[in-house]
Amino acid sequence: TDGDAAPVVVTRKPSANEKLLLLAFKVVPDKHQGDLVFVRCYSGKLAPKASLTNATTGKVERATKMLRVMAEDYEDMEELRAGDIAALVGLSKTRTGDTLVASGDKPVVKLAGMEIPPPVFFCTVEVESMAEQDDLEKVLDILTREDPSLTVREDADTGQTLIGGMGELHLEVVFTKMRRQHKLNVTQGRMQITYREAISAQVEKTFHFEGTIRGKRAAATVTIRLEP
Repeated sequence: TDGDAAPVVVTRKPSANEKLLLLAFKVVPDKHQGDLVFVRCYSGKLAPKASLTNATTGKVERATKMLRVMAEDYEDMEELRAGDIAALVGLSKTRTGDTLVASGDKPVVKLAGMEIPPPVFFCTVEVESMAEQDDLEKVLDILTREDPSLTVREDADTGQTLIGGMGELHLEVVFTKMRRQHKLNVTQGRMQITYREAISAQVEKTFHFEGTIRGKRAAATVTIRLEP
């Protein structure tokens, strides 16, 4: 759970009689339906157009349609119950890994979700003209909703857009999506890698200085100790 109080563990049974608890495990853009948010229902039940609270972000949204996906075919669902998997339409702010609950439910329960390490590979992304900058920002928002391991930020010194990922191949796939799926003519900058190092054991060194400073003899001893 979240809020001002300390988190506590809440048990929910996989039953339709429990309060609603959904996990958004995938976000996929669709040309005909819009963004599809794939969810698994762990408990409770959901009717079309019901109000949902994103327990991860605190935002409130409403799913306009619930679809059962069978390959390329979609079938409307009248109700989503514990154990079901469905694609929800109309959730424009939900991202992969978010927890959804019924609006008004207390306490607000949040699933553990995914623990994603910070990215270490970065590169700039640019479009040919400023007229395409808005399109780039929209596409990057879509991609970060699909993939929570992808980060986007603006370089404070240069003003360039930097995207970060888990590896060089990861970012190459992102650029391929932008070019092929979203038809953006983007330029990829040089790859930058953040190296992180840390000491693994305690070390202590003592330095002794003797010399002449302004014609006077001087001596000093300094001890430095570093530890993890």
